[in-house]
This record gives sequence, C-alpha cells and structure tokens, in this order.
Amino acid sequence: MNWMTWTLNVCLKYRLIFISVFVSSVALGIAYLHFSTYKYTAELRVTAVYSSQQLPSGIGGIASLAGISLPGDKQVTPIALYSEALRSRDIADAVVADKRLMQHIFARNWDAEANEWRQNAGPFDAVVNGAKRLLGVPVQAWHAPDSADVQRHLQKNMAIIESQKTNVTTIAVNDPDPEMAKRLLSVLNSAADNYLRKRELRRSTEYVAYLERKLTEVEIAEYRQSLVQALSSQERMRMMASSSVPFAAEPMGRIIASVRPTTPKPVFVILASVVLGLLLAVLACLSAQLVRNIRNDAAHAV
Repeated sequence: MNWMTWTLNVCLKYRLIFISVFVSSVALGIAYLHFSTYKYTAELRVTAVYSSQQLPSGIGGIASLAGISLPGDKQVTPIALYSEALRSRDIADAVVADKRLMQHIFARNWDAEANEWRQNAGPFDAVVNGAKRLLGVPVQAWHAPDSADVQRHLQKNMAIIESQKTNVTTIAVNDPDPEMAKRLLSVLNSAADNYLRKRELRRSTEYVAYLERKLTEVEIAEYRQSLVQALSSQERMRMMASSSVPFAAEPMGRIIASVRPTTPKPVFVILASVVLGLLLAVLACLSAQLVRNIRNDAAHAV
C-alpha cells in the first residue's frame, strides 16, 4: 500500500473530520467575500517629460579642472523623483487639504452631523491597547487624521508600476468608490508634478545666479564656454519649470477607473479556500490517526 492510498483510507476513516474542516474553510472564504469591502482601481499612465538633467558632453570634466562644481554631473530620472514624491509627506499634505477626500477616506472617524472628527473606537481597541500597555508598547493618543495617516493609507492602496521597456509608469489607486479613486489620483498627480516643478525652479534659479557670478570671475575661453553651455542648460530647465504644462510626468490619456471591483477576487478566494480546506482537512485526519496510534502504543505498553 503506497502512501497516497494510505492517506485516502485515513481520510475516509475520519471523513466526518475531513468534511467538517473542508466545509469550515470554504465557509470562511464565503464569509470573507460577504464582509470584505470591494474596491475599484483607478489608473493613470504617465511618461517622463524629459529623459534626464545632465550637462552637455565634456562640460563637467572641463569645469572640474577649473575647480568649479556644476549641477547635473549625475543623471536624475524625473520619473523616479515623481514616484518618490507620490509617497512623500508633502504630497500627502495636498490630500489633507482636500476635505471631501479626507472625509471619504477616513469616513469611520468623520461625524457628518457634528461636522467634526471623532474617535470611533472598535470593540477590540481597548483589548489591543491593554495588551500594548502590558507589553510596554507605547499607546498613541487618538488624533484627527493627518498627512501621516494619508501616507499609511497610500502605502496600502497605491501601487506604482514602472515599465523599463516603454518608460511608461502606471499609478494605480484602490478605493470602494471609483470616482473618489479618480479624484485621489488626480490630486496626487497634480501635487507631485507641482512639487517637482517648484523644486526645480528654485534650484535652477540658484544655479543660474551661481553660473552668472562665475562667468564674471573666469577668463579662460574654454572654461567660459563650458559655463555658458551650463548656463544655457539651466535656463532651459528654468523655462520648463516656469511653464504651465506638465513638468516631470505627462499623463498619457485620462484617469480610468475599473468597471468592476478589482479586489477581492471572488474566484481566487473560493479556489484558495477550497485548496486550503483540502490541505487542512487531510492534515486534520492524519493528526487524528497519529493521536490514535500514540494512544494504542501507550495502551499496549501498559
């Protein structure tokens, strides 16, 4: 008798245990689908407006010979900066400024009648806080949702997918309301692009002032030519940052929300609960047989 036949016989022997565990697993999967919050996904595809901020060929080396430190010696990927900005506290502040978004995201703590934020303690909050105090873990006092809470929300509900082949970045946001998911994504995109625009405008303005000052000090023609080209590059960056068109990332079309919920996936949940139920049921039957064998061996020993 091979092990598969033996396992099948054990499961048939303890079929009540097998059926109970299997049915319980499938029931838990169905219950999960009933009590889960279905979410839609809004997506925005963007591409870099410019490939990198770098000096013309040879300028950095010539300037370094003169002991001049110029900006742009290292390549900067705008899309990478854009992606990091989306996750930053500064961009979360822009979401905080949108009251409608905040009231939707943190609806659990928003009292529409009183028009104020309130703590909505769950049934297990007191138990969790008590366990934290027992273990010496600090218990933070409740506060109205802020940018830190928005960051945590985005960590759970935002995905940034960068394609190395097409240089297209997809930003996806999950939310129970597809329209609010689109609104959140729009706020994030505008805030991140404006943040990088202001940052580059400030930096390029400072660089232009620095290069103009150096031009008055340097007399060697080769060095002056390098500084002139660097100045032209920074003036171009300042011009781009001063315009009203997208600066770091340009949307490829409008924000699109899924027609149907994207999470949880009912078929996946049911299949997972069936597979897990079968495994747990087999393990339960084998455990029951093991316990019985141990008891029989103990009885024979006596």
